[in-house]
Amino acid sequence: MLGHISAGRAACRRAAKLTAAVTLVTLAGASAPAGSAPTDARQVAFVRFDAHSGRLRIFTAGLSGGAPRALSLPAPDAQSPAWSPDGSMLAFVGGTGARDARYVAGEVDLYVAASDGRRARRLTDDHAQETAPAWSPDGKRLVFVRPARTGNRSSLWRVGADGRGARRLTFGNVDLEPSWSPRGDRIVFVRITPSFESGIWEIRADGSGLRRILPGLQGATDPVWSPDGSKLLLTDGRTLFTIRPDGGGRRTVAELTADARDGREDPQPAWSSDGWIVFCQLRRAALQRSDIWAVRPNGRGLRRLTFSPTLDTDPSARP
Repeated sequence: MLGHISAGRAACRRAAKLTAAVTLVTLAGASAPAGSAPTDARQVAFVRFDAHSGRLRIFTAGLSGGAPRALSLPAPDAQSPAWSPDGSMLAFVGGTGARDARYVAGEVDLYVAASDGRRARRLTDDHAQETAPAWSPDGKRLVFVRPARTGNRSSLWRVGADGRGARRLTFGNVDLEPSWSPRGDRIVFVRITPSFESGIWEIRADGSGLRRILPGLQGATDPVWSPDGSKLLLTDGRTLFTIRPDGGGRRTVAELTADARDGREDPQPAWSSDGWIVFCQLRRAALQRSDIWAVRPNGRGLRRLTFSPTLDTDPSARP
């Protein structure tokens, strides 16, 4: 079941597949006021489920809107897109998924490709089901999640952008959702204990210095560093919020709501280098529909970027 975890980053839904503990969240809101849209130069990569083919494909779209464009990738199904720090490359996981699946399954490996999807090359080739790649700030390494061969466990691994030097960093029960600090010295992630309790932890990039941070937060997931390293973006199942690493300065970015059947989706948030936050949410008053949205860290400028015929998830903002 660990192979069923999605990308990129989202402990609520991934932990449900890992531990059968479901904690799903959704976001909703109104369109942004005129003049507050992101610049056309910015893009977001995301995953769209194709109900006709039963495939998961990676698309790109402008942060100011526009028609999404599907990338041509070597894997039948692809997920967990992550832009390199200079925006020239995309990391993703590829494999095969059963029809109507919402995750990549089968032989799942880590890939990197040019930003347009060309010249893709595989970095891992094993029987694990890697997911959730995140780039180091210098673009030389990636951290990712690798499930154990048996049991509902996972750990963080590091590998060079050329596929060399794979190294295991953590040895916990379930470790998920890594995010590299802007300085490149630390990696923050979610750890889920055998009793299904989640916490925010960090480790140095060399695998040392493991410690729990923000111990006062209960059930917080999806940690993502702000571009300047001063804050973390998190969700608690009810709100999307920012907080300082010392636990102070908590600020709500968006309230979390539900769809027509009170279904909830993991927002899988990501932060762009120019200060926009992108996330996915289930569509209000609809079923089995989710879209990609963008918002400022102060909660202003909320706008929908896609209007999906099915499910849009796993957003990643291009630097």
